[in-house]
Amino acid sequence: MLSRELGTRLTGRYLQMELFPFNYVEYLNFKDLKAGSASFKKYMNDGGFPEFLQASNLDYLRTLLRDIIIRDIAVRRNIRNEHQLVRLATHILSNIGKEFSFNNVTKLLSIKSVRSTIDFCDYLKESYLIEMIPRHSYSIKQQILNPKKAYCIDTAMAKANSLSFNEDLGRMLENMVFLHIRRSAKEIFYFKNQNTECDFLVKQNGQVVSAIQSCWNINEDNMKRELEGLKLAMKSTRISKGIIITFDQEDELDGIPLIPAWKWMQNDYLSLPTIR
Repeated sequence: MLSRELGTRLTGRYLQMELFPFNYVEYLNFKDLKAGSASFKKYMNDGGFPEFLQASNLDYLRTLLRDIIIRDIAVRRNIRNEHQLVRLATHILSNIGKEFSFNNVTKLLSIKSVRSTIDFCDYLKESYLIEMIPRHSYSIKQQILNPKKAYCIDTAMAKANSLSFNEDLGRMLENMVFLHIRRSAKEIFYFKNQNTECDFLVKQNGQVVSAIQSCWNINEDNMKRELEGLKLAMKSTRISKGIIITFDQEDELDGIPLIPAWKWMQNDYLSLPTIR
């Protein structure tokens, strides 16, 4: 059942629990692997769906996407043109971590109205296929109007059903970082102004508690950009905790910890491993 059906199908009180594909630690246990950059890169490619991990058949992930769209969305919502839903899902999965507006997507995919695009995206989110996060703003109206970013519930599913996601390791890592945060937090935003950007701001009880930047590899070309984006996000939200998650770099730059994703994902997203 989808979450909206719990209140109508179940009588009395109930406790809703979210079940995600395997996290990194669960993946290690399932595959009998040790933590490290090699196993983490394999996890990025394999994702966390148990049946796919057993069979390694990409057709399973392609069929799963269409089953979700047809059974969980089209049939329940009495939508006849499920092909438009498939096109929308494929477009979103091909543009993970990129800003998009409902107006632009509506025009690009020739959807009949912006309202339909918003509803379709809500249905994809409700079925746990994608998650959308808004740009951070203290104005609720501005949050609604600003472009969104989308992430997939599983990187292997995104790869199997995407037109351009396969070889972009930076965006794959960003999706993995998002999923690790999302397992523990629901209020997630991205920060952006005219010049800089920070991938994730995390709220708890209405207060921003952490700023997290995702970058495959910090080098001379991107160091200034990544640090400035994170620091400005921290300054704008008046927080002192900020980190950069990398593939396999461990360091500290100007007071900001660089933490390998494979080490960070063995703990809660707010926990900081000791820098060696």
